[in-house]
Amino acid sequence: MKDRTLNKWQNRLVYGAIAGGILLIYKILMIVLFGNAQVNSSLNIIDMIFVASLLVVTMTKGINRYREEQLGGFITYSEGFGQGFFISLIACVLHDLPTWVYNSFISTTYKEEYLEQSYNMMYEMYGSEMADSMSTVFENTLLTPPYMFFTMLLSAALTSLILSAVVAMFTKKEKVF
Repeated sequence: MKDRTLNKWQNRLVYGAIAGGILLIYKILMIVLFGNAQVNSSLNIIDMIFVASLLVVTMTKGINRYREEQLGGFITYSEGFGQGFFISLIACVLHDLPTWVYNSFISTTYKEEYLEQSYNMMYEMYGSEMADSMSTVFENTLLTPPYMFFTMLLSAALTSLILSAVVAMFTKKEKVF
């Protein structure tokens, strides 16, 4: 088989799809085996470490391949950042998609548990009247599928920004004149 060189966007898509495919299968298995893992569980911490580790490895491989094949072994921080950001963004969206579908359309317990937790917190802080109105706001706006999708994309973008900033620092290799 002939080894093909990839242009900028092909490289991003290939490595993002590789990481995203692995994370997609992993997330579907986690949902099937454990259902909706809660925010404070140790399972979520393990999930976060696995996802971050896989993203860092995939971003590093993708940036290094692009640097060696397309740029003659040299890459600036901004080019590395761009490669890493889009690789990570694609992978994060693929990773978060099953969770969004599950919480938005399949399971209603997530919304009920979240509303109950937020109501109890608001009740302790502000009293019953404020807790009732805030629960209604959460239910009618924040827990709707479009808003949950928007927050998923925002979280994927922030994760990608942070990880790609760090990875680009270690993968840059600039020409010295």
